[in-house]
Amino acid sequence: MLKEFRKKGVGKSAAVKVFAMFPGKWEIKEMKQNIGSQSFWRKTINDYTNGKYSEVVLNNKSWKGPVQMFDNSR
Repeated sequence: MLKEFRKKGVGKSAAVKVFAMFPGKWEIKEMKQNIGSQSFWRKTINDYTNGKYSEVVLNNKSWKGPVQMFDNSR
C-alpha cells in the first residue's frame, strides 16, 4: 500500500467491503517474513469477525506462512 494511505483505515475499509461482497469461507495468506502484513490482517480479520477466526501456520508445497480463516456466509 502507498505510504500516504497507511494507518488511515483505507485498507481495512476496502477489505471489509470485499468481505461483505463475497460471503463464504475465507483464507487470507501472508508471507512469513512480511510481519506488517500479518499484523494488518490479524487486526482487520479479528475486528471484522469479533474474534471468530482461526489461524494456522502452513509449511507445505502449497504455502509456507500464516493463514487466517473465517466464514462470513451467515
